[in-house]
Amino acid sequence: MGEYKLTEQECKDILRRVRKAQFELRAKEEELEQYKSDCYSLSATDYSKEKPTGGKTTDTSDMIARLMQLRDAVNEQWDKLINFRLEANIRINNMHDPANRALLTQRYILAKSWRQISEALYISEDHARGKLHCRAIAEFIKSNTKEHIGI
Repeated sequence: MGEYKLTEQECKDILRRVRKAQFELRAKEEELEQYKSDCYSLSATDYSKEKPTGGKTTDTSDMIARLMQLRDAVNEQWDKLINFRLEANIRINNMHDPANRALLTQRYILAKSWRQISEALYISEDHARGKLHCRAIAEFIKSNTKEHIGI
C-alpha cells in the first residue's frame, strides 16, 4: 500500500474543525444560559385576568421544551467536540517535536489566542503565529501518513 500524506489544507481543516466546534459550543452554552435566565424571570399566569388576544402565547411547557432542545444541542456539540479533539490529539501526538506539539495543542485543542500562546511559550506573538506555526503544521503534515497512524 502506497504512503498517503495529508495535504496542508487537510491538516489545517482537522485542526480548524476543533477550534470551530469549541466556538460553536461556547455560543450554544451562552444561548442556553441566557434562555435559563429568561425562564427564571417568568411569572405565573394569572387566570383571573382577561386572556390577551392576538400575538403568540408561550406557556411554561413551551419554554421547558425549548430549554430541553437547547440542552440537547449543547450535549450534541460536546460529543462532536470530544470526537474532534480526540482525532486531533492523536494526530498531534504523532509529532516528535514537543514545542510543535505544545503550540498546536494550545492553539487548536485548548483554543488559545496567539497572545496567550506566546506568553505561555515565552516567545513573541508574531513568532508563534508565523514561523513556529508554519513549522508545526509542516511537522503535523509529515507525521500524519496513513501508515504512520494505523488507518
